[in-house]
Amino acid sequence: ALSRTSHVDPEAGAAASASIRTSIKSLRSLLVEIYPPNLHDEGLESAIGDLLSGLPSRGITTHLDAEVGDVVIDPDAVGLLYRTVQEAIRNVVTHSRATAVNVTLRVVDDEATVSVDDNGTGCTLEEIDQRSAEGHVGLRALSGLLADSGGRLEVLSAKSTGTRVLATVPIRMGVRA
Repeated sequence: ALSRTSHVDPEAGAAASASIRTSIKSLRSLLVEIYPPNLHDEGLESAIGDLLSGLPSRGITTHLDAEVGDVVIDPDAVGLLYRTVQEAIRNVVTHSRATAVNVTLRVVDDEATVSVDDNGTGCTLEEIDQRSAEGHVGLRALSGLLADSGGRLEVLSAKSTGTRVLATVPIRMGVRA
């Protein structure tokens, strides 16, 4: 738009260009965070391992227990399972003061289940609702996405007992029991 004006201020043009470049970098980072390139190339277990890899530097030990076998999980279901782990880990880092996180991934019959358990401070349903009212809508949005897919999300937590985030989705998204 600046170039279409008769008087282009070089400083304004440079500032606009820098702002656009920064926005593009941020958008690319966000897209990779939402849907990492290795998710389908290397598999869900590897992508979850990547999510967990940054936690030890924060003083959080991790364990991943994945038993998927050679079952093919629908790409949309893989994305939902990944986003569940991503959101749960984000909450662990931001809110829980946990020192350990365990992720379990299983496929039983026609459903895939992922659970993220931490040993943090835990929270009450009222605290979850309060965070949601303050604009922290990650779990609520995730719950809606899972429900739309025929899946479900459970958050089990209490003060001083840690938190379990459990998501279940059909492994074939177009097929519902």
